[in-house]
Amino acid sequence: MLQLLIEKAQVNYKASLLTLGVFSHNKSAISCYEKLGFVEFELITNSLSFNGESWDLSRMEKRL
Repeated sequence: MLQLLIEKAQVNYKASLLTLGVFSHNKSAISCYEKLGFVEFELITNSLSFNGESWDLSRMEKRL
């Protein structure tokens, strides 16, 4: 399904770059995005605090 969205962004909207954010502890999502060609370009440490835990945010991009 994500591959279809990537193709739609490229074909219908002429996108040349896609970006997304994912919390760094979500390893399965990161693996999925990497398989689709996304790479991390920034890590924002302590981007969110939840129930006394600090969460890091991984920013990823894919060039089309």
